[in-house]
Amino acid sequence: MNKLKELRKEIDVVDEEILKLVSRRLRASREIGELKRKHVRSIKDNKREEKVKAHWIASSQKYNIPVKLTEQILTQLLTFSRISQVRASRSVNVAILGYGGMGKSIASLLSFAGHDVALTGRNLRKARKVASEVNVRVMNVKKALDWAEYLILAVPPSAVNSKVVLQTLKGSSGKLVMDIFSS
Repeated sequence: MNKLKELRKEIDVVDEEILKLVSRRLRASREIGELKRKHVRSIKDNKREEKVKAHWIASSQKYNIPVKLTEQILTQLLTFSRISQVRASRSVNVAILGYGGMGKSIASLLSFAGHDVALTGRNLRKARKVASEVNVRVMNVKKALDWAEYLILAVPPSAVNSKVVLQTLKGSSGKLVMDIFSS
């Protein structure tokens, strides 16, 4: 059992190093984003991303890491690196109606990009649970509509004609409303 304890301690140390390196990478991505804005260059650079992917795949094979794992990690890392580059110059208030997978993902990405995000919907207990996972706020629908500049509908297509969605749309006058149907 001592060996188990030692190995777990080693994993904790390695995990901390991985997180420090991810933080360092995102910090560099933010700086790259500033340079790209200054020189009016596109955030997405397909050639660069292909080179990075090829390097990661070759390195994963060298270190005996499953390529599938490498691809999954890199996909997430590139997504968040791009988001770091487009950090909001001005934070906006965004309410997301829906707290399923799509609502959770959008909330996480918008929050990471520097926006103030609130989840809402008919079940605030569920919204609270998801909000705590992605570190955003929760509001009832009326309060969220009053507060938000933007409203995103992240509900399943079957819910579009529901009472909650229709009432939300009625109360969204003057807001930019986007519908990103979740399934």
